[in-house]
Amino acid sequence: MHRLRPWFVLWLAACVAPVLAPLPASGRGQPNVTPPPRTGAAMTYDIVQQRVVLFGGEDAAGNFLNDAWVWDGVSWTQQHPTHPPEPRANAVMAFRDLDEVVLFGGFGNQGYFNDTWTWNVGSGTWRKWTLATHPPASESGSMALLSNDRTLLLFGGYGRNGALGGTWTWDGASWTHLTSPSSPGRRSGSGIAPTPGGGLIVLFGGSDGAQLFNDTWAWDGIAWGKRVPGSPPSSRSAMAMAQSLPPSNIVLFGGYGTGGSALGDTWTLSPATWTQQFPATAPPPRWGMGAAYDRARQETVIFGGWDGTTVFGDTWVWDGSTWTQRA
Repeated sequence: MHRLRPWFVLWLAACVAPVLAPLPASGRGQPNVTPPPRTGAAMTYDIVQQRVVLFGGEDAAGNFLNDAWVWDGVSWTQQHPTHPPEPRANAVMAFRDLDEVVLFGGFGNQGYFNDTWTWNVGSGTWRKWTLATHPPASESGSMALLSNDRTLLLFGGYGRNGALGGTWTWDGASWTHLTSPSSPGRRSGSGIAPTPGGGLIVLFGGSDGAQLFNDTWAWDGIAWGKRVPGSPPSSRSAMAMAQSLPPSNIVLFGGYGTGGSALGDTWTLSPATWTQQFPATAPPPRWGMGAAYDRARQETVIFGGWDGTTVFGDTWVWDGSTWTQRA
C-alpha cells in the first residue's frame, strides 16, 4: 500500500484496511463540498488569488489523484485546469510569483516523477516544463519560497535508491543544484516553512528510511545551518508545518512518530525556541496531511492525512492559539 512510503520502512506491522473519516455536515444539514478524503496531497497558498490551493494525493482505496481545489477560508471549490499532471501523491508544491504555483515530483502508477509543472490558478492552466537539468525523481521532498529573491528551495525526498539529500533552487525557468558546507543529510518527509519576511527557510525532522529525526536546520539563501532551539518536538516525519501568526513564526502539527504512531501534538517555533502548545481542541492524530498558511485570513490550514487506519477529509485552521474545524 503506497501511502506508507517512504515511512513504511520504519513500520513492519501489517497494514489494516483504511477507513474513510465521515465528512462533517453544514449548518443546513447537507454535506459540505470538500475534497474527498486523501493523504499525500500537495498544498500551498496563492498570494495573487488569496486562496489555499490543493492538488492530488492518494485516496483510501490506493487510487492516485490529480484533482485541484481552492479554499477561500469558508469553503472548498473544485477547479478544472486544463492538461493537469498525471495522478500522484507526495508531490511538493509552492507558490513563487506571477500567480504561478510550482509542482515537482511525487509518486504515481508510473513510479517516481521528476517533472516540473506550473499552474496559473487565475487562468486555470497547467504547463509542463521541458528541462535538461532537474532534481532526481522523488516524492516527499520539502519545498518553500525564499521571498527575498523569489526562488524556491527544494530539499531531500525519497527516490528509487532511498532518501535524498540534495539542495535545489527554482528561479522560475530552471533548476540549480547547490552545495553547502553542512546540510541536514539524506531524508524525506521533513517539515519546511519560511520565517515571516522570508529571510530564512526552516526545516525540521524527517526520516532517512532507517531512523526518524528531530533536528532543526535553517537555509539563509547561501548555506544550511543547524539550529539548537531548546527542547524540540519528538522525532517524526510527514508532519504539517507552516507559517503562523506572531508571536510564533511557525506551527507544527502531528506526524509519523516512533514505532509507527500517529502524533497529534502542536508546537510553535518563535523565534528560535520550540514550545509545545496545548489547545482546547485539535485535529485527531495523523500524518501525511497538506498544510499552508492563509496570509489573507492569517490562519494555518491543514487538510486530510491518515493515522494508519483512517484516511481523513477534514479541514482545520490554526489561528495562533487554537485549532478549529472548518469543513
